[in-house]
Amino acid sequence: MAGFVKVLSAADLADGVPKVIWFRQREVVLVRLGPEVFAMDNGCPHRAAPLSAGKVDRGELVCPLHGWRIRLADGECRERPGNPHTTYQVRLEGDQVLLAV
Repeated sequence: MAGFVKVLSAADLADGVPKVIWFRQREVVLVRLGPEVFAMDNGCPHRAAPLSAGKVDRGELVCPLHGWRIRLADGECRERPGNPHTTYQVRLEGDQVLLAV
């Protein structure tokens, strides 16, 4: 079983608003949707645009440059089926957001 490390307070995440953090020398974007928090690499798999500047729409993060849609739950991208974007396991403990290491 993977270990987890605290990265921020859940109170720092507004619902549906992407937030960037540094995690293991990478930019990771976190998105809270109701009681769940999702995490993935911040760079779009198409042209490395910052996904954190995109919008959240129906459980997907939409790239601000070319509109690529990446599903928050598993990183699946409509434009490259079968080749998901890098996501991270997230756990909530009380008011803390933890990511798997």
